[in-house]
Amino acid sequence: MIGRAGTTTRALVTADLGLAESVFVNGSVSVRAGKMAVYIDQIAAGAEGLGFGVFRMLQSMKLLAAAKGANTLRVETSVEETGRL
Repeated sequence: MIGRAGTTTRALVTADLGLAESVFVNGSVSVRAGKMAVYIDQIAAGAEGLGFGVFRMLQSMKLLAAAKGANTLRVETSVEETGRL
């Protein structure tokens, strides 16, 4: 979806983070004027957890930003206490 002043926004998908398809993600990716913003609202994995996928997340987002022509990457999220941390 193209929004205000040339901003392209779409839903975040597991591949954006380099995670397995069995992981649930909720968030969005926006690109505007060479800047990419990734908003991560939720990441949820089953009993198997995220495993080593968490180590690939930043690199995956950097590669995505470069592929979209962005030279700046901003990642926004928050931590919610679930009792499993």
